[in-house]
Amino acid sequence: GRPSAGGGVPVGADLARERAVDELPVVVGLEPPMTPTAGREAGPRTGAAAGAAAAAGAGAAAGAGAAAGDEVSLARRRARAFGAFLAIAGMAQGAIFLWVSVLPVHAAGDLGVSTGTWGLFFSLNGILIVLFQLRITSAVERRTKGYVMAGGLLLYAAAMAVVAVAQEPSLAVPALAVAVTAITCGEMLFYPMEAAFVSDVSPTDRRGRYQGLLLAAAGIGTALGPPIGGWILDAAPGAPLWLGATAIFLACAAALVILGRATRDLPATEGA
Repeated sequence: GRPSAGGGVPVGADLARERAVDELPVVVGLEPPMTPTAGREAGPRTGAAAGAAAAAGAGAAAGAGAAAGDEVSLARRRARAFGAFLAIAGMAQGAIFLWVSVLPVHAAGDLGVSTGTWGLFFSLNGILIVLFQLRITSAVERRTKGYVMAGGLLLYAAAMAVVAVAQEPSLAVPALAVAVTAITCGEMLFYPMEAAFVSDVSPTDRRGRYQGLLLAAAGIGTALGPPIGGWILDAAPGAPLWLGATAIFLACAAALVILGRATRDLPATEGA
């Protein structure tokens, strides 16, 4: 027909060329054809995707909040466990140090044990630790730490009971050998687990501070135990001091059993 506005190209040819250009991406597979149905669905699908994203964000925020709340609860439980353990450890250390400070005086002054013989008892302690410490620690490292420490303090209690009963000089050497052996076994159970327990309940960025607090509590026990024990031994020579130490160990062991039960399901801090 008639010429186009540009001159020389028919209007019908223009329309055909424009249609071919528009449909080229569809022909070569670059994009799907837009149908009336697809156009109508695009809006609802976009809205549904936005709603799903919002719901997912809200769910993630709620999950993060719950996780943060759980972590705060765990941190409080760990802090309470640590505070209770400091009190137990301080009291136990005061009784433990009696065998190093007051028992030699009692053995020499009341039971007639020579200094050389007592030195052999210290050697027995060291030899047993060298031979068995690693084996014992490996055997109990996966056990509940509170229970293992309680077992160690029960051995200390047994040792003090033996000393309380054996007040005759003729029984002193064999009784003290048994007592020192029990003390050494209790030591091998108690001390490694003590440090490990504190590591489990302490925040990773304050672990050194928590270990320092444990040493401070033990230092208080060490400072108070020997003078109090010496005063009791002077006031009532013989069995009363050692029976009292036995009672302290039994009480601390019972407290550690309770603490072990309370912290059995408490996960260790990250990196412990």
